[in-house]
Amino acid sequence: MAHDDTGTAVLDKTPVAESATVERRSSKPRGLVVALVLSINALLVMLAALVVVLVDYRTDEQAEQEAVALAREYAVVMSTFDYQNLDANRERIAEMSTPAFAERYGSMVDALRELVTEGQGSAEAQALHAATEHTDGDTATVLVFADQNATNVSTPDGGTSRFRMVFSLVRIDDRWLVDNVETL
Repeated sequence: MAHDDTGTAVLDKTPVAESATVERRSSKPRGLVVALVLSINALLVMLAALVVVLVDYRTDEQAEQEAVALAREYAVVMSTFDYQNLDANRERIAEMSTPAFAERYGSMVDALRELVTEGQGSAEAQALHAATEHTDGDTATVLVFADQNATNVSTPDGGTSRFRMVFSLVRIDDRWLVDNVETL
């Protein structure tokens, strides 16, 4: 409010207009700040989701690599033997197997014991290739290509057998175990 020369109050409209403009100007930055905060929050949520996906992917990839490593090692241990000590690998096979499959493996060794001992059989194996065919959290199917160089009284110079194996694995207590092996 302003006063004229007579002392009478005169309304001054300029400050009201200026204050409305100031109000409108100040509401625009507030809207921009709110939009910016919301955008940053949305970005943070998207980044968190991406981290979860990447961690899950790495976990799946690591589990798959562990499954392949187990099947590769198992193929070598299972296919390597010496008639003088057929039980040498039995404990390691049991550690890498489900209890049911370890029992089946033990029965197979027992059934072949006499034949292998009389034939003085021995073999060394190597896993040439291995890859997963399927994995889903708690089960995996792994394919292994292995060669076995075997000798016995019939073939003292030895011979190579090529095996193609399908391993069925199960994940128990955060580790893979062999539940079945099929030779193709």
